[in-house]
Amino acid sequence: MNLRRNATRRVEEVAARRNQAPPQAALARSQVPVHPAILINREVKEALIQMAQAITTQALSDFIRMNPPFYYGPKTNEDPMEFVDEVYKILYAMGVDEEAKDEFTSYSLKDVAHVWYKMWADGREPGDVPITWDNLKTAFLERFFPKNQ
Repeated sequence: MNLRRNATRRVEEVAARRNQAPPQAALARSQVPVHPAILINREVKEALIQMAQAITTQALSDFIRMNPPFYYGPKTNEDPMEFVDEVYKILYAMGVDEEAKDEFTSYSLKDVAHVWYKMWADGREPGDVPITWDNLKTAFLERFFPKNQ
């Protein structure tokens, strides 16, 4: 086995390839032309939808990582006002917009509280004001923190 001859042959092959055009250049000329104006609307729309889903998923992951409190309903050891305050602190620190505050807060409601939220949200009329943090907080406290306490 002559290793020196094989090494010399490899060096000669590499030197010969340096003078040739890469094979991709020949393929690029034979491809069908693409009309970007036709594809751009659909592709941009799909890309924006994927980005929005990724951002929402990331924001929910961030919210969960902040260890938000959960509220299960009118148990004796749970303070609804403390729950509202803690959730608000997390949402404020994250810089969450008004629409997402509702979604993240509903994620923290469990059992009876979640059933109440679903009934409250689903029972709203189509012409009602969109759900905001303020009207969710008001309805939540009216239900779970009566004024006579």
